[in-house]
Amino acid sequence: MKKIILRSFCLIVTIFLILLITLHLKAQNAKSIFKKEAIKVSGNCAMCKERIEKAALIVQGVETAKWSSKSQMRKVKYNTQVTSLDQIVGSIMQTGHDTKLRKAPDSVYMNLPECCQYRTYSKIH
Repeated sequence: MKKIILRSFCLIVTIFLILLITLHLKAQNAKSIFKKEAIKVSGNCAMCKERIEKAALIVQGVETAKWSSKSQMRKVKYNTQVTSLDQIVGSIMQTGHDTKLRKAPDSVYMNLPECCQYRTYSKIH
């Protein structure tokens, strides 16, 4: 009787340990597919902030996106199995904002509100 109880206990502990290890490995894998990046994105004001963050967040796989007008840096966390930094930058460029990696098309930039036209705004003010 004691042998049966001991074997059952050992079996339960073994199953528990295997389950625990499996869950730990899955959690590690989930963390590794997300990447955090910071990149310079040009802009001036609160409207720019909203536009830049929205452009990043509409890209499937982007979890968070924050932009600071003071530092001109956009921080983003995204799923590397779903999207790439290049896709995120492309989305931002299509709203008229230059990044450190690529310049927005002039035709899109010229349609920004005057206060958001950072290329000329900084030269005037």
